[in-house]
Amino acid sequence: MEGTPEVDPGARRRLALTAVAAVAALAAIIALALVASGGSSEPTEFPAGKAPAPGDNLKVEPTAKAAGCSASNPQSEGQIETGGTVDYQSDPPHSGNHSPQPAQDAAYRSEPPPDENLVHTLFHGRVVVWFSPDLDDAQLGALKALYDESPEHVLLVPRDTMDAEVAATAWTHLLTCPALEDATFDALRAFRDRWRDQGPEFVP
Repeated sequence: MEGTPEVDPGARRRLALTAVAAVAALAAIIALALVASGGSSEPTEFPAGKAPAPGDNLKVEPTAKAAGCSASNPQSEGQIETGGTVDYQSDPPHSGNHSPQPAQDAAYRSEPPPDENLVHTLFHGRVVVWFSPDLDDAQLGALKALYDESPEHVLLVPRDTMDAEVAATAWTHLLTCPALEDATFDALRAFRDRWRDQGPEFVP
């Protein structure tokens, strides 16, 4: 009489062990790939650091002057959404035509979003703080600490094409600092607090 064939318990156990081994091997491959690519894919890996304490009465013009920075309010370079590459006249850019997709608010240690996406965030009222990748670990840690003080609607991104060690932009506003020194942090704070959420289109 025919019936359901019996399954060898040993074979069933060997099959289960093979599946477990395959999963473990896949996990190992993924882990090795992450290590080879620099570890985590998160854009927030910065050295530990501490920013200088803020001063009193933070205003853009006096803090910029004290830090040897220049603050300006250039005219808009446009505000049309485009899928193409945009040739911005300012480095870093402060306005202009931009990608339909804004960059995510974050602190980027490397691999920043394209300019077109960053400019869209400026249109939404974000402040972008740009830094030279040549800064040392102490400076990078201090900048990240400054970002962490008030990260809402702020992006921190590297930029290797600008002459300044650090700069900040909001929509049609620009702060350029040749050197990152203690006084520069108050200039960045003042710029951030003055121009955050002042773009043409407010997005929470």
